[in-house]
Amino acid sequence: MIYDNIEDSYKTILSFHRTEFKVKDSKFIVSAYPIDKKEEAEKFIKSVRHEFFNAHHHPYAYVVGCDRNIYKISDDGEPSGSSGKSILRAIDKYNLTNIIIIATRYFGGTKLGKSGLSHAYFKSVDLCLAECNIVEKFVGKEIYLEFEYYYLNPVMNFLNNKKIRIIDNHSDELVKINLMVRLSLIETIKKELRNITKGKIKILTV
Repeated sequence: MIYDNIEDSYKTILSFHRTEFKVKDSKFIVSAYPIDKKEEAEKFIKSVRHEFFNAHHHPYAYVVGCDRNIYKISDDGEPSGSSGKSILRAIDKYNLTNIIIIATRYFGGTKLGKSGLSHAYFKSVDLCLAECNIVEKFVGKEIYLEFEYYYLNPVMNFLNNKKIRIIDNHSDELVKINLMVRLSLIETIKKELRNITKGKIKILTV
């Protein structure tokens, strides 16, 4: 499989973050959390619902994947299109993925109207994301290497220079290591390792 020139990086938040925002006595508690799969989003939604069990609404949006093709929104009882889409719009503003955001709302007695709700939800999530530490992450693949100790120093120097992480070392009479390599770099890394070892290396994609 050729991995060069593919989408293998994305932006997400570094860690859980929560903010509060008030509009005409309604309180919005925004909880943002980084995830790797939709199952984590569903689990987080349940935990926030349990934490704020007496809140009136828990609309949310989540997005997963480099291509952002897995997503879900919910108005959770708010007027259709007033909340879930607004939360997603705020996520899109920062071009984020692998994130779940829940905007818990406590109704304060004054109706905001659909447009007012839409603005309030977007603003509350926007403020939360503005405070988050946004990071770029890369999608990698595990690679197994097997070669003679004669090539250990040049191979290790190469890996260190390329900042490639060794995730397992189970060497015996031969050097046997597993690496984590960014998808778009895999074919280039394989080619350079073969050059370094004059082809005397086994390279397997795990």
